[in-house]
Amino acid sequence: MKSTRVELGPKALLLCCDDKAKVLVGDPGVPVSTGEQEKNTISPVDETLVACQHDMTKSSVCPSAYLECDTPTDIVGSLVRGQVHMIVNDSVTQI
Repeated sequence: MKSTRVELGPKALLLCCDDKAKVLVGDPGVPVSTGEQEKNTISPVDETLVACQHDMTKSSVCPSAYLECDTPTDIVGSLVRGQVHMIVNDSVTQI
């Protein structure tokens, strides 16, 4: 892959993608539990800790990181240089 990228030079574009963890999205103002049970939680003494179950959220988003790799001048050059782009995908409407 690297040798082809160097050979083609500016005629080719190499993108590296990494999807990050799915982030649950619920209703505004409604706290959602992470699903961790039997864990200690910091909360005010005079309040009751209440949250919806983690599987009761309406949607989720998945942030993706894309690296638009710069073209190295030779085969020993690094492909891990370039412009990074972050995109947030809605898991319901986008694949």
